[in-house]
Amino acid sequence: MSGTLAETVSLPAWRVGDVPAAASLQSAVFLGRRGGVSIGPFASLNLSCAVGDPAASVRENWRRVQRAFPQVQHWVRMRQVHGNEVRVVAAQDLDARLECDALVTDCADVALCVLTADCVPLLLATAPAGPVAAVHAGWRGTVAHVATRTLEVLRQRYGVSPADVWVALGPAVGPCCYEVREDVVTALARAGLERAVVAQVEDRFRVDLRAANRLCLQLAGVPPEQMITVGGCTACSRDDFFSYRRDGARTGRQLSFIVREATKNLLGPRANRG
Repeated sequence: MSGTLAETVSLPAWRVGDVPAAASLQSAVFLGRRGGVSIGPFASLNLSCAVGDPAASVRENWRRVQRAFPQVQHWVRMRQVHGNEVRVVAAQDLDARLECDALVTDCADVALCVLTADCVPLLLATAPAGPVAAVHAGWRGTVAHVATRTLEVLRQRYGVSPADVWVALGPAVGPCCYEVREDVVTALARAGLERAVVAQVEDRFRVDLRAANRLCLQLAGVPPEQMITVGGCTACSRDDFFSYRRDGARTGRQLSFIVREATKNLLGPRANRG
């Protein structure tokens, strides 16, 4: 299983399309930083209006994304707060901006959006054809088990078992570049995620955030073979991704989103598990 890099109306996009749950998806996409009009540290497809990029540039970047994916009828965004709040998107929430760090919906043609610049974007699809979810997981959200909380909402609201969930973990800062102090390591240990600490360099520790979220998901019942990693380290890949860790506060945010298909395609043996 893997994510595939493709050009979508001049927007480089890492698409998830070779997992069984993708049969019920319209799109599961991780965008990078290329293809927009922003300049300087926001060059060029910055999609956040909260980082100092001129609003006109951000609006044009969103227009380009919407033109590239015309089948999407509504775009639901988060006001991300580094917690574990999960919001269920219903008809009255379409095109809203909700304060939370995870979105879940069974509405079709609705993009659930995550903006990141090092944190982990997670896109969740369910099989057979069912609800989808988008999750923002920085280290605080990770230790608060935002991914696990999303699985709980999928089970409680829709009756979806973690065994029927497929997860793509998108571009994020890697352990090669993510050094933290002991307080973060302590928080990870208290959350049962100490295995995500991969090395110590003097008084700093290197952490694999994607591995920490994979562990959360696995402990909650998602089979390891149903989790895929898409894209590389955001801090290493200057040409492809924005990175707060690499560039500081004056940098942009890249978009990840997932859209449920209107038609319900049942998944069966014909799907290639990869």
